[in-house]
Amino acid sequence: MSAQSILAVVERDRIFFRKSGGGVTFSGGEATCQPGLLRCLAQRLGGSGIHLALETCGQFSWSENEEALKLMDLVYFDLKHMDSGVHEKLTGVGNALILENAVRMAVAHIPMIVRLPLLPGLNDSAENLEQTARFVSRQLGTAIPIEILPYHILGRQKRKALGEAYALGELEPPSADALDLARSILEAAI
Repeated sequence: MSAQSILAVVERDRIFFRKSGGGVTFSGGEATCQPGLLRCLAQRLGGSGIHLALETCGQFSWSENEEALKLMDLVYFDLKHMDSGVHEKLTGVGNALILENAVRMAVAHIPMIVRLPLLPGLNDSAENLEQTARFVSRQLGTAIPIEILPYHILGRQKRKALGEAYALGELEPPSADALDLARSILEAAI
């Protein structure tokens, strides 16, 4: 969609935002992969009374996205694994740029919530959880919350219907006990 088309949809829905307190969330894929469009929309919508949020994996060019990022009311920033080698095995890229961008956001005082997509056996070790909590509290600030996003299997059927392999195979969501343990490890490490 063009910027004009998106803005027309947002304008049409503005009345709902006023009544619900909602707004526009830039998500993906990865919205920062289209920095010109993101900047244009953030500039046009920023300060207009519409709440702006961004969901990001953090793998983006800071210089190309800085202007738009500073107009966000909130950024949901995913941290998948603190070990760069493991991160690369899981996602295809290391985490150096991601961690740099998280620190840049904190320094720029961009409101942020760190999210940890929790995948059993892949990033739920006590060591990774502790390192995540320490990074957030020491590098980003103790006021930055960490939310756990439990892995789910909603994409499994979609991939099957498309005739595609599901990258995570038969991985199952974390149990309620595993989620409680992960939360307690994060809280203790802050």
